[in-house]
Amino acid sequence: MTNHNTLFTNIMTFIRDGQLKFHDLRIAQTFIWAVVGVIQSEQPHFSHWLPFRKGKAKAASKARQFSRWIHNEKIRPMPIYQRFIQHLLRDWCDHTAYLALDTTQLWKRFVIVRRALSTAVELFH
Repeated sequence: MTNHNTLFTNIMTFIRDGQLKFHDLRIAQTFIWAVVGVIQSEQPHFSHWLPFRKGKAKAASKARQFSRWIHNEKIRPMPIYQRFIQHLLRDWCDHTAYLALDTTQLWKRFVIVRRALSTAVELFH
């Protein structure tokens, strides 16, 4: 099994265990393939995610699928993110969490904020 297939399976298990609900299995699968694409390509653009999307469809079809998913008005990200973050943070309840923000301004017009979240356990081990 390739790395991206293993990653897909692990994320699917994580989502199932975290009780994240999607109204359609296809939407959940596209979400997971998008996460796999972001992780593997280290790029925010879905055109870079295409090589990591399993399936026999051509690249243009995969790109359209990601585009339709990103622009789908029926998908409400906040409930997904809230449950996702709660699931991630539930094991940290007995630890101090540290949040670091790094800002960069581009052309005096755009501000990029990078954030990192860590626990004391991760910092000192």
